[in-house]
Amino acid sequence: MGNKLTQEKLYEILHGISQDKEIAIREKVEQVFCELEEKLGTPPGTYQRAEIVFDLQGTRAGVAHNGREKKIRVNAKVATENFEEYVNQVVPHEVCHIVQRQEWPHSKPHGYEWAHLMILLGLSPDRTHSMKVEKARKHKKPYMLYCACGEHPVSRHKMARMAHENAQYVCRRCKQVLRRHQ
Repeated sequence: MGNKLTQEKLYEILHGISQDKEIAIREKVEQVFCELEEKLGTPPGTYQRAEIVFDLQGTRAGVAHNGREKKIRVNAKVATENFEEYVNQVVPHEVCHIVQRQEWPHSKPHGYEWAHLMILLGLSPDRTHSMKVEKARKHKKPYMLYCACGEHPVSRHKMARMAHENAQYVCRRCKQVLRRHQ
């Protein structure tokens, strides 16, 4: 009985974040856009809204993309583990990047204009977050190559280069070409 998978838990497994937290982040993004429009004296809907995707990995909390299509990439793991700080600091930080590039297209990403927007929101214009984050991805070397003096763990990338580009790697100690089998 206790092993029943709820719809909420299934959503969190599939998306990396609970549905409630995802909705809260989306609502905060819209709230920050509206607040900036009000404080800058521009009509509602002036700034193009950003698509919000929950696909970022690693130690970066968020990333704003300011191409033709505006996008905010959210690190679901960081957002889940540090939710209050994420919603109150990271979300406004990324929205400020989106608004900044629309208002001042040639400004620097963390320049005066971006800092001005952060201060308008009553926030410190910090470039990086201070949340404790475990690295989501570790550099894994799941493959082994061999030489006379031992074995050498290598990445998938090196193995692919050996297979498709006929690349060769040499042991630094014994100077033998590394091979796939002992």
